[in-house]
Amino acid sequence: MLSINFNISAVKGAGALKPIAPITPVGEFPDTLSTSKKIAEGLRSFQLQSDEMASLPTPEELLQDADEAKRDLEEKLAVAFSQAGVDTTTPITISVSGEGEVSVTSPHPDTTQIENILNENGALKADVLDTAEKTSLASMIKIGDEEKKGGQEQNPYAVPLEVELALEQKQRDIAQAFGKMSFNGGTLSTAVEAVTADFSGRR
Repeated sequence: MLSINFNISAVKGAGALKPIAPITPVGEFPDTLSTSKKIAEGLRSFQLQSDEMASLPTPEELLQDADEAKRDLEEKLAVAFSQAGVDTTTPITISVSGEGEVSVTSPHPDTTQIENILNENGALKADVLDTAEKTSLASMIKIGDEEKKGGQEQNPYAVPLEVELALEQKQRDIAQAFGKMSFNGGTLSTAVEAVTADFSGRR
């Protein structure tokens, strides 16, 4: 099972952070306290210094950072594939393994060549991993915002049970979609964005 740990301290402008809540592996969510409640408890018990608080990126900045990372990777993939003569008219589905290896999971005549490009070019591979992490975090932020719209409670930590369950399911969906991208005709799309779009469309 792949366990995702979003390292906020790696994002530009962020201060060093301690974990705010226990990391729960995918598929092993507790039956007692919900994940969102655990996060809330962690947030209440974690005290930031004023200078650390000032250096934390806002959700808007994190969303912008994810969008920029995706556009940057899109351009770099287009250049790398063009220089190598890779057919980009055939969709290329890329997946990141739990060990950080990048593979092509869709049928493509240049599969071996693409995997060599992605795994042997350290900078490009790092960009793939960075984009996977940032787009997943952005999707979690968007899902959280959508869920807040459905809550009627004044207390931000008191969320209706059905809202908590929907959020936890989408957290699982995002974790399962982590690191899955498609490059088709010069356009990069991620599976986590599709999860978010599907969820937003239901509201």
